[in-house]
Amino acid sequence: MLPLLTWKMKNYLSILIVLLMFGLLIVGCGNHHSEQTYDEMLNDVVQNFNKGIIGGDSVLKNFVKKVKADSVARKYSNSAMKEEMMLNLISDYIDAGQVDNAQHLYDNMLKYAEQEYGKVSQMAAMAYKEKAHLYERVGDLDNAIQMMQKSAEVFEKLPKSSCNYYKDANDFIGMWTEEREIIKNHPIPKSLSLDSLERKLCTYFDYESSPKAAGFWDYMEPYLLNPQTLTQQSSLLDSVMEIHITPDDKYKFYSYDRRESGTIGYYTTYIQYKDSDENISYKEWQANLRSDYSSLICNVWQFKYAGKDYYVIKTFKQGMNCSWGYGMEIVTLKEGVPTYHTQFYPKGIYTPHEYKYFTFDEDGNIIGDYYAPAYDVAVCSTDNCNHNINYTFDQKTLTVYVTDDASTPDNPIKQVRKHSWRLILRS
Repeated sequence: MLPLLTWKMKNYLSILIVLLMFGLLIVGCGNHHSEQTYDEMLNDVVQNFNKGIIGGDSVLKNFVKKVKADSVARKYSNSAMKEEMMLNLISDYIDAGQVDNAQHLYDNMLKYAEQEYGKVSQMAAMAYKEKAHLYERVGDLDNAIQMMQKSAEVFEKLPKSSCNYYKDANDFIGMWTEEREIIKNHPIPKSLSLDSLERKLCTYFDYESSPKAAGFWDYMEPYLLNPQTLTQQSSLLDSVMEIHITPDDKYKFYSYDRRESGTIGYYTTYIQYKDSDENISYKEWQANLRSDYSSLICNVWQFKYAGKDYYVIKTFKQGMNCSWGYGMEIVTLKEGVPTYHTQFYPKGIYTPHEYKYFTFDEDGNIIGDYYAPAYDVAVCSTDNCNHNINYTFDQKTLTVYVTDDASTPDNPIKQVRKHSWRLILRS
């Protein structure tokens, strides 16, 4: 299995979704659609297309709010707009890191495509193609190849055009088949003891190597899939990674610096957990994929409210030169997928904001950007190399104790300001 979604891969998907939207409009030109109003189309997407989703309430809520506020789309509403809403909803689930929900909606789209256009359509071909790419990005090459083969079968029956990706589909099948054979024949050291795995992993954090080097994943994945590592402490890995387990022992975070060039910190985090079948599993922490640079998870706390477990996640970001800061996120978790909650912050602490995402071509070149909502809070920061800034969280009183930078241009000495605030329990 390959490493999970990288932020570049996630943003590349947005390009393919745009292509799919264009293809769908072509398909829709010669087909009958029942006329619906803008609000009826939105309701149809929410009530019928969004069926079977798990833990996606916040994504759906934000989607509905965004669509209702789109006065331009409402003014120029047409029958093809419902399909555009469907695609945008899938994109929102991917932006939120809910890949399983996105896959489920692609399945719903395939059912919709057959009902509206028959078994052979541009929509079906592209839906299979996108399912394949999502499978590939989470390392499931078997399903990726299977979905791409279905895509190629449908494309082969469609008229040749600039939107027919039959050749591309076959190219991906060949590339992934070759990659699968390489992985199959490559000796993955799963038989190594935990101590040996830890020692091997530590070698990738010395002065002559980095976690980006070839072979790192051959040791990291077996470690993440070992049932003992979920609850067992490791003093060796603790010396090179930030490793934190939730107080209820259900989730464990492995967060580390990828050691890119320059002063800005670039981090990767994996979350380890037991799935619904009680098997050890992991995902790349999706919050790290939302902007051009990511966060290091450096602590995790927990509190309970209205029968639910909420996790307070402390993050660290290293900016340019002497700039860095600590942030906070409050989430609920289901099989490693976060749902963000901002309702607990007191007035003035959380401000709605967005992060920039980049879109890339297949060679990794930036070709565009877009913005999407973010749910974190910047608790304290410095532009003056102030190593004294920090914060802690009291799980019993829900109080955040902050030591922030109080330096000014007139007084650049590393002064600090201490203050505190409490979370407010509310739905």
